Amino acid sequence: MREKGGPNRGVGVVVYYWPRGFLYLAPSFAVDRGDHRPTRRPSIRLMLARAGDIEIELVDGTCIRASALLMGPEVKRRRIVAEGKGFVLLDLPLSTPEHGALAPLLARDPVRLVPAASFATLSPDLDRAAAGALGAQEASALRRELVQAVGGAGPEPRPHDERVQAALAFIDRHRLEDTSLERVAAAVHLSPDRLRHLFKEQLGCTISHYARTAAVWRALSQWAHGEPLTAVAHDVGFHDYAHSHHAFREMFGFPPSMLKGRGVRGGVKLIRGG
Repeated sequence: MREKGGPNRGVGVVVYYWPRGFLYLAPSFAVDRGDHRPTRRPSIRLMLARAGDIEIELVDGTCIRASALLMGPEVKRRRIVAEGKGFVLLDLPLSTPEHGALAPLLARDPVRLVPAASFATLSPDLDRAAAGALGAQEASALRRELVQAVGGAGPEPRPHDERVQAALAFIDRHRLEDTSLERVAAAVHLSPDRLRHLFKEQLGCTISHYARTAAVWRALSQWAHGEPLTAVAHDVGFHDYAHSHHAFREMFGFPPSMLKGRGVRGGVKLIRGG
């Protein structure tokens, strides 16, 4: 079965993005994976329906309905529907301070319901964000305030083993095809088994998953400035455009073909956060 739906078909979608993470706003959101492999992300996601509810079906058949929720890394979901007057999604990848601030809240349950009232004071800022009216620094401030509204504390840097930090830096500097487990392990002077264990223990995902996500972030800034999609896919190390298309759509819910130049194409407005 083909994947159905999408982020309101790209109409009125605004995405603020950083080197790690993004804030996504749309009038509504609907993705149904059908019989396809369910989606998952190595990140914490905060989802908020500003009017109405979000409905989520997990791969085990569990159905969740709430106005706002936190979803932990690797939660497999088959369907997400948010109908109403506004959908907000804050994606906080591994290795970010915001992820570290919220991870303790999901230690016992990978999905946590959040009272919608927690975000009441942020309503004017969310209105401006949805209109694409925030500047780079304002967008970053809103990201911090959303995290504080959920966790009650500001994000703090989360220290990792220095060898894991070196592995992250290596991955961020190299093309995807040059970031195999064996190559990264050699660069940080560890055995592949030891690095695999450390990486999974501290970041909760595999090196290949992290490297694929990092490649999408590198491609994003080039695509957003109008560089050819296929050329960028090869430049960051994807085997071909089809692989980058799949990775991008898995992350954002819409294909990279909807992004080109500064401003809007296909109803998607992309803004770099500060």
